[in-house]
Amino acid sequence: MKEPGPLPFRSVTRKRNRYESECFDSYSLCTMDNFSKKPTAKEALWENKKEMTPATRGIENEIRALQLEEKKFVTKIKKTT
Repeated sequence: MKEPGPLPFRSVTRKRNRYESECFDSYSLCTMDNFSKKPTAKEALWENKKEMTPATRGIENEIRALQLEEKKFVTKIKKTT
């Protein structure tokens, strides 16, 4: 009986949420180049703000939707009592 060989290499990529950036840390994981210059404080701040704005907006939308759902439940409970 022949033993199975190693599994073929398959790239496993997870579909990113629209609020997740492409990298965890915009400098260390994206560049991976030891010879590139480090971003200035202003550039790093801009990158972080660019990543945080859509994420914040998404969280605020979720909060609004949950508050609306809570309001509907409260009115439904009041009607049934």
